[in-house]
Amino acid sequence: EDDCSGTKIAHNWAYNVGEDVIDLHYVLDAYNEGYIIAVGEKHLFCLSESGILKFVKKLDYTPICMHAYTLDVENSVWTLIASETCNLFIYLNTTLKWSAQLPILPTALKRATFKNVNGALVILSEDGNLHCSYLGTQPHLFSTPPLANQELDYEKVEAELLSLTRIIRNYYSSDNKLTNITNETELQMTVTVTPQFSAKASDFHPNCTVSVSVTPNVILEEIQVTILVQKPLKCTKQIEYYRSLTDKVTFESNVSVDTSPRCCPSLNVEVISSVLTNLGVPKVIRKSVELPLRLFFCKTEVAKENRCKVTLDINQETVPLSILFPEFTEGQTALVNEIRLKSRCESVVTVMKHSNKYRVFSDSLLNLNLVVQSLITRLNKHFANENNFVLSFNDKLPIVEFLSHVREHFARNQAVADLRVGSNHQMDS
Repeated sequence: EDDCSGTKIAHNWAYNVGEDVIDLHYVLDAYNEGYIIAVGEKHLFCLSESGILKFVKKLDYTPICMHAYTLDVENSVWTLIASETCNLFIYLNTTLKWSAQLPILPTALKRATFKNVNGALVILSEDGNLHCSYLGTQPHLFSTPPLANQELDYEKVEAELLSLTRIIRNYYSSDNKLTNITNETELQMTVTVTPQFSAKASDFHPNCTVSVSVTPNVILEEIQVTILVQKPLKCTKQIEYYRSLTDKVTFESNVSVDTSPRCCPSLNVEVISSVLTNLGVPKVIRKSVELPLRLFFCKTEVAKENRCKVTLDINQETVPLSILFPEFTEGQTALVNEIRLKSRCESVVTVMKHSNKYRVFSDSLLNLNLVVQSLITRLNKHFANENNFVLSFNDKLPIVEFLSHVREHFARNQAVADLRVGSNHQMDS
């Protein structure tokens, strides 16, 4: 067996074209003679198999892709070149034979034959669309525009440039403030949540439907709607993309809880619409909604040891729990002062009403957060018309269990880092 170690690969010949080569093709003519066709930034080159230059053609445009072929009846090279202005130029050697306007900006083009159709033009666009077309009967020959050889007043041009730069800078500096108030004039977005209700308060909601309605007030080039939730929440469809949107559209996604027994940090759903206007200006609209508490909690009569407690004081008369949490107090009297909620990870949260205060107990700090946040939101909504409403927390935070979760998280990260170091040592050995 021959030993090829230490050998070098040497080229037979080389030719310096003096510019970057954009595309390269090899073709055979009717006499089985090979040609190397290369299109550069400003020239079209044709070389023989032995590196001899056959011809060169200077181009008055910027090419982006090329295809070369020969016909059986002649000893010539046909070259198709597409420019960045969506023009197609067809050359016979160095002679321009035809020119046409393309419907799209191509990234690649080929000449193909489909059954009885010879010489069809297949074009691939930059967004992945494939076009198959043929040439028309009226050529669109490229002509170089005449140069405007006029004397410039440099002081006037510089003053105009500074003025335009100032206008553009002020426009984009004010447009970068991507607030919903500004963007609602161009795009209206509404988000609604429809829960799949269960018959009993002791059952969980199986899932919720999040509907996003987008209504453009102007022509928008591109819109991407994204729905973001935190684990263990999951949605069936997270991203929807629209182009040249002019009418109202609705995007729906079902949100449910993963089967893994994990705590949910938030029931908040954030909807982000990334918009590109017809002027090429990007905008972002954000809206958020809260999912129903029954998606993660249900009513229970089971009591567990309460290790964590949060007390909320208000300066108004306390609202009955039947009004604050009607979905968990169906069929009960308005004087109910305590409700127990069981999460999907089997922890229990208790909400109690006292004079001018609410107490929330739980055996888990992680699940306590959801109920406390929901209670604060419902109290603020109930007393929205009271200007002097004050909600305060004067107790100590349950910091002990919080620090235990931090230490557990640090220990797991350290274990993962040790495993990575061990695996790297094994791979090196």
